[in-house]
Amino acid sequence: PPLNPGPKLRGRGHGLHFAPMTSTGEGQPVAARSAAASTQSSLSRSTGLRIELLSASKLSALCTGKQPQALAGVRFTAPSLAAQNAVLEDGLITVPLAPLEADTAEAWCSDRPVERLIDQGIALADDGQLLFGSLCIPNAHTDDLEAITRAAYIDLLSLCADRGYLHLLRCWNVVPQINAESLGLERYKLFCKGRAEGYATHFGEPAMDAFLPASSAVGGHGNSLVVHFMASREPGRHVENPRQVAAYRYPPQYGPKSPSFARATVAPPTAGSLIFISGTASIVGHKSLHEGDLGAQLDETLRNIRVLIEEIDDAPLSEASLASRLAMLRVYLRRGADWPLLRETLRERLGDHVPFIAVAADICRTELLVEIEGVARAR
Repeated sequence: PPLNPGPKLRGRGHGLHFAPMTSTGEGQPVAARSAAASTQSSLSRSTGLRIELLSASKLSALCTGKQPQALAGVRFTAPSLAAQNAVLEDGLITVPLAPLEADTAEAWCSDRPVERLIDQGIALADDGQLLFGSLCIPNAHTDDLEAITRAAYIDLLSLCADRGYLHLLRCWNVVPQINAESLGLERYKLFCKGRAEGYATHFGEPAMDAFLPASSAVGGHGNSLVVHFMASREPGRHVENPRQVAAYRYPPQYGPKSPSFARATVAPPTAGSLIFISGTASIVGHKSLHEGDLGAQLDETLRNIRVLIEEIDDAPLSEASLASRLAMLRVYLRRGADWPLLRETLRERLGDHVPFIAVAADICRTELLVEIEGVARAR
């Protein structure tokens, strides 16, 4: 369907102040839903986007270098140490989640010149084909989370459309106190309601389902809702997992509005045709499995990722071949003390050639212990 930008509402019109972010933490019509990496992996060498995992100490130099330029550098730190409400000039984003692996960061790099700017309180990096944005909304630990989220998504969608970036490819969200209760609802459900209403305001409902990108939403212990996102001038292909009910079609037990995201988005060639895998957990159909069993939850999560890539390939993918397709993983763990065991298990399952970042975070469902997102290479 054609894009319907909807009314150009801005967060400031809702009485909210959107501070640029240094701390952060979820294309085509619905019918169409259906990049061996080292510790410094690079993807899509011949096209516009690649990601590197490297030490945080090297990240600043890469962000400020001439070529390649980083659309954004993403690093992790304990919430008490994260700077709030300011954008660093070198394009670094500080995610207020405690790292479980020392001094590891992400660099999302472009082979095109990158312009950095702030527009409507949102920090942007623009290479002419891809737009990376970030924002931080302070004091989102209050009962106003739904309204704050709705206004944030209206703002970022309107800004992307104004600049000609009509297609979201990936969103990341850190929601303060995600499993706590406000106004009689779990705060994750309030976040989902606000996000869905933001999408519906911009695209119209139910047309919005066709535009929902890969996303993640995890819980942090700070006070700010923090978001970063990537948008493109060209559409990606949003894909669902046949083992799972589409999140935007969950039954009402999961909240007044279903979570608004696709299980994965296949990026266009200008973004290297990479596969952006949403936050994935031990969910089959719409139900959580293996409560309290970390190993079984990890197995189910990796199975979901493998089946998702099979759906994109339209061909079988053996478990042994999964590691060769994974370029990078970001692992969220509810209990940080579980990381040594989980790291060993991941190495046994995937070998030593898949780089990953691990952080402590609350998962959207209290029974889930681990969530994994990542980037995969197209076949």
